[in-house]
Amino acid sequence: MGWFSKKPKITVVRIAYRDSHGEPAPDWNPTDMERGYAFNWALKEQPALGMRVIVPGGDGLTPAVVVGFGTTYKGELGMVRRVATGDEIARDQARYAREHEKATADAAAWLQMACKAAGLTVSGRTRTKVPTGFPAIAPVDGSATQRQASEYGRMWWRAYKQAEEAGLPADQVQHLKSIARQWFAVRDKGES
Repeated sequence: MGWFSKKPKITVVRIAYRDSHGEPAPDWNPTDMERGYAFNWALKEQPALGMRVIVPGGDGLTPAVVVGFGTTYKGELGMVRRVATGDEIARDQARYAREHEKATADAAAWLQMACKAAGLTVSGRTRTKVPTGFPAIAPVDGSATQRQASEYGRMWWRAYKQAEEAGLPADQVQHLKSIARQWFAVRDKGES
């Protein structure tokens, strides 16, 4: 670049960090100056809402998505490093879809395990091992310390909320809720 060469115009974009390019962009109002992290854009391509980019993050370069333009921030801004390639986006979208499918299947399997333990009718085979990231299936009733009863109640409350979200019949949802409340009552009155 010579002395009198034209320098690229720098635009300020706001981004949202993503774990991968497969993760959906947040549903934010692009004119909301309080949403997203501000970065300078000096790339040849014109920025656009939803564009997948690579920016500096806490652990090096990381995926992000453009969510707006301009900022009210007065500090120093980092630079958008580059636009993500089509291959990166396709690879990440496929991985995200696989991970999302597995997470959905694990959540459904855990709920089925909880329902079976609660004496509800379930269809198909039920897993015997609790999926990673989910609590062990707690007893439906019995005695427990306050701490155990609290853990059991939280597990059954989670099952109740998940059953509600999954659209299980109201009587089944209420049954799971009653088990949770029963454990919370044990917790609240002390050791049994």
